[in-house]
Amino acid sequence: TAEIGEILILNLPIKEKLQKCSEAFVNNLDAAFVRIWTVDEDERLLNLQASAGLYTHIDGTRATVKIGKKKIGKIAESKKSYINSNIIEDPLLDEKEWAKKNELVAFCGYPMLVENKNIGVLALFFRNEISSYFLESFPAISNNIAVALMRDRAEEKLENSEKKANDILEFAP
Repeated sequence: TAEIGEILILNLPIKEKLQKCSEAFVNNLDAAFVRIWTVDEDERLLNLQASAGLYTHIDGTRATVKIGKKKIGKIAESKKSYINSNIIEDPLLDEKEWAKKNELVAFCGYPMLVENKNIGVLALFFRNEISSYFLESFPAISNNIAVALMRDRAEEKLENSEKKANDILEFAP
């Protein structure tokens, strides 16, 4: 959506941008629950960065997922989207009672890729069938978030390097 694009160009910390993006998915695309994970520097773990909808907390047992484990980790490992319009029958969903209780019917997970490098995973649960419009636009939206995330990380590293260089120069004889 246009709102996601607007959020991505804001001068905000990365986590805050990702949280605002997840909230935009809930508010504008009728998602019941949205989470955004990022891949750690060792490329072994996904760390939960944002959560909106049914759950907004980003700590606890689901805050970290090993790549290759659980549904989210498998999406990261395969670098392929995973869409299911009947999650109660989904063999990768281990919490069917939770899904029934929250009236969730569909799931869409997409790896956030930049030049085939996995930056993270965007996951959404829906109470209704996923619209074809969303399915068509989801890859581009996810990739835009990935590119913005990579850019922000690079800028953050550059700022840290400049700060270190300035600190060294300040204390040099």
